[in-house]
Amino acid sequence: MQKIRESNFELLRIIAMFCILFYHFIGYFILPIDESAIFLKSLRFLLHVGVLLFIFISGYFTIKPTIRGGMKLLLMTIIYFVPLQFIVDAMNGAGVISLARDICVLSYGPYWFITTYLLFYLLVPVINKYIENISYIQRLYLLGALAFINIWIGRITEGLPYLIEGKNIINFFFLYLIGNTIRNCKSYWEKIPLTRIIILFIVYNIAIISTYYYNQHGVIGKVVTRLCYGYNSPGLIFGALLLFLIFAKIKIKNKLINYVSSSVFAVYLITDQTYIRNYVLKDLVETIYTASVTTYLQILLIMSFTIFVMFVCIVIDKMLSPMWKIPNFISQKVHL
Repeated sequence: MQKIRESNFELLRIIAMFCILFYHFIGYFILPIDESAIFLKSLRFLLHVGVLLFIFISGYFTIKPTIRGGMKLLLMTIIYFVPLQFIVDAMNGAGVISLARDICVLSYGPYWFITTYLLFYLLVPVINKYIENISYIQRLYLLGALAFINIWIGRITEGLPYLIEGKNIINFFFLYLIGNTIRNCKSYWEKIPLTRIIILFIVYNIAIISTYYYNQHGVIGKVVTRLCYGYNSPGLIFGALLLFLIFAKIKIKNKLINYVSSSVFAVYLITDQTYIRNYVLKDLVETIYTASVTTYLQILLIMSFTIFVMFVCIVIDKMLSPMWKIPNFISQKVHL
């Protein structure tokens, strides 16, 4: 049975990946060479929602874990990272241990999201079984417990180091459950006018960005960072939730959007490949940024370059798409 894709959510995936890539360009390449780029630094509060949106979407539709799906994700990660990294490290005289680590990309590679997602993927069958059968009170309790662990302990008080940034399975479970709860409460938020949510989203983000922009080094700036920056921060979750609801209320049917979205994950795998990120993209982004005269021109050019890079990555993925059918072929042969 062919999976039916809703174009509004597929468009949200594309936008989420744009936010992630643009955010990486600012954090990896621009801020290290220009600490005075306060406006770009402030924009990160808006752009940081990308990862949350992906998990919300996963929870909204619920992940349908299959061996084929896990094999495909693993195969894509290996193909996009290992060959190039192995060649570069070998040419630079890397030792056997370094070359072995290149092969063990899930343990030593740059893809924290892939590793965490795959580990979460292994637990999803049990998680789905549970949340499909829990009562309303049990769902509220679970949301409250996960909020306490991730938001209060992990972010606000920073009581446990491994919870601080929200890059862990517990926070993924929390975000996944939020996405699932949004679908279960559809009858409630569907009554809210779309324009009201859009206005709230715009006003909220302007308030966060401007507050940080004018108080970066003060107490208020630190409070905004603590409450609105990490993947487990209440402010960022709220902002991502508003954006998610906007696209959930917009109904779009477009085959081109669906076609592009099916390759959007490759953008992350290619652009975060260690050599491509630290040498190819770094030099290009720094050149574009330093050649620009005004802040507005810098933002426009970096945004345009982000779109261009996404386009190139998607084209590459489409060219390699026959390889991603290998897990299907294997599963058919061994009857998985």
